[in-house]
Amino acid sequence: MDFRSVEVYRENDRLEAKAAQLNLPRSLWETYSSFANTSGGLILLGVEERGRRLSIAGVSNPDKLLDDLWNTVNNSKKVSANVLSEKDVEVVWGCGRFSGRPRRPAPAA
Repeated sequence: MDFRSVEVYRENDRLEAKAAQLNLPRSLWETYSSFANTSGGLILLGVEERGRRLSIAGVSNPDKLLDDLWNTVNNSKKVSANVLSEKDVEVVWGCGRFSGRPRRPAPAA
């Protein structure tokens, strides 16, 4: 995904945008669970949907969001299964802002 043209993408059953400027939103875990139980998908943190267009909102502290993400997915009291590995999570600099991309890979055939 090219963050320089994020506005051309739309949310769908494999792509979800979450503003997440300061903290991980609670709605992230519903999407995480949905993607984990289907064919996967891409969650964009620091990206928001305005109308039907995506827009980079950025995140103020990507290291904190990453710590929160890993602490939560590795906590069996909060998430039943961690389906992410380090290669599935990426911090991207785009439009002068950091955004995160946790991506659940499609299951092996």
